[in-house]
Amino acid sequence: MADTRVLTVLVLCTIVILVTALYFAASIFAPLTFSLFILALVWPMHKRFRITCLEAWRCSSPCA
Repeated sequence: MADTRVLTVLVLCTIVILVTALYFAASIFAPLTFSLFILALVWPMHKRFRITCLEAWRCSSPCA
């Protein structure tokens, strides 16, 4: 019986601490989430641009 109470108190304390930490870290998570979103949008375009430029460079250089 005592083990169940101790476990319940530990779980509740962990939840409260976690929610409090997330509340105070929101000023860090918001810009981080935004930057990851922008990265997810730009990365495919950057990859395609590099492939296109590399192909153009190979075609314009004199071949032996």
